[in-house]
Amino acid sequence: MNELFPEKTGRKFINLARDALKTEFSKKQLIIPASIDFRKSRALFVVLKGKETRSNGSTTATYSIGDAIIKSTKKAAFENIKQKPLEEKEIEEIKIEISILTDIKKIEEDVINNFKPGVDGLICKFFGYTGILLPQIAKEKNLGKTEFLEKLCQTAGIPKDYWKKPAISFFKFQAQIFREPRV
Repeated sequence: MNELFPEKTGRKFINLARDALKTEFSKKQLIIPASIDFRKSRALFVVLKGKETRSNGSTTATYSIGDAIIKSTKKAAFENIKQKPLEEKEIEEIKIEISILTDIKKIEEDVINNFKPGVDGLICKFFGYTGILLPQIAKEKNLGKTEFLEKLCQTAGIPKDYWKKPAISFFKFQAQIFREPRV
């Protein structure tokens, strides 16, 4: 697994995401902390849990962690074409989760025997269709291997049994997950 961040740093990541939500309405300037951890480049996803679950992120480390958290948080909250933008009154109800991804590895053999639900996240690619499921989805939705692969295919927009097709490619990763404390 890539370098792990201390829990204290994870709380700072969560605070930055929370500030990104709040500044959308206050129009105050958002300042990324000067810590070196915010300047490192990692693939990550931000998940916003409220009445609906919203997520955004990237499987490639395109931006610094600080920039990626802000961009992913704002896209999930305000620019998701499948959901209406969050309203200011909804912001306090949202619980934030940030997943920092490890390096992504291609699964060369039979996928069903080469990943662990709840530990590994998966990406599938099939002729221009791509789907991703974070590792924690298996635990949250109580999915076994087959159900996880079916859900992955559905997120890619392909029939759920296509995970059995030889033309589909799979990649796995793990994630360090930071969650906002439940109040």
